[in-house]
Formats: sequence, C-alpha cells, structure tokens
Amino acid sequence: MNFSIDDITRSPCGKLNMHLHQDRPKQNKFHNEKVEIDGFTFDSLKESRRYISLKTLQAYGTIKNLHVHIPFKLSVATYICDFVYENSDGDIIVEDVKSKATRTAAYRLKKKMLLQELNIEIEEV
Repeated sequence: MNFSIDDITRSPCGKLNMHLHQDRPKQNKFHNEKVEIDGFTFDSLKESRRYISLKTLQAYGTIKNLHVHIPFKLSVATYICDFVYENSDGDIIVEDVKSKATRTAAYRLKKKMLLQELNIEIEEV
C-alpha cells in the first residue's frame, strides 16, 4: 500500500451518542436513514452498526487506529471510504459498507481507480 496509518489524521472522538436524523424532509435516493454517532453522520443504519462493531473490536484490541470517512484523491475524482483501520497483522484495511443498491457504476469505477492508482483494495461489508 502507498500509505501508512500515520498518514491518516482524522480519528473518531467522544462517547457513543447515536440518533436518527428524522427531521430531514429530503428523501435519500437509497431510502435509508442517516444516523449520527460520535459526531459522525453515517449514510445508513447498516454503516452505523458496522462503526459500533469496529469500535468494539478496537476496544478489545483486535483492531487499532480506526478512522472514519477518509478521502483518497484520485486522478479525476475523490473516493471517501467508510472506514480505515489496522488489523492484528498490521495490515491497513480500507472498508466500505455496501448494499446491492449502493454498488453503483460510479462506485465501481472509483474502486478500480483506487486499486490501479494507489494499489489499495476496498473490502466491502
């Protein structure tokens, strides 16, 4: 990989503080509800649950250096992953929570570009 965990400067903060953004009148194109936890806004309940799982794994020492919504600059676009963390083997994991509906053509293109340009493979959950 072309980056290390030290290159990542944004980290989660605060206590677990979760609530749904139900007061928003605009409907999301994938019909999911945004969820806020620890000051981060997640695009879906599934993504927020994954964050809680990763925070728990980090608390137990299974993973470390959990970061949320990290941007990667590509030649013609920017890809923002859901999570980056270091596993117990010291490997850097770039993770994206996906459903069938969110595996759009734009996402698939950015995924290929990330691999080709930065040699980073996305793990989909």
